[in-house]
Amino acid sequence: MRTGIDVKGTIALSGTVVMFLMGISFLQDIISGNLEPLGFFAGSAVSLVIFAAWKNKHHTH
Repeated sequence: MRTGIDVKGTIALSGTVVMFLMGISFLQDIISGNLEPLGFFAGSAVSLVIFAAWKNKHHTH
């Protein structure tokens, strides 16, 4: 069994959290027509899928 830090998984999960929090932070800007927060939420979703796929791939081996 390998022990240690899963660097790629950590980066993917960190990206997910950061983009989600940025989306929440800029959510009020949607009122003024800025759709950037939607991009952060989409990026967060993509990053979460990458993280889940990475963990699933390495958990089964």
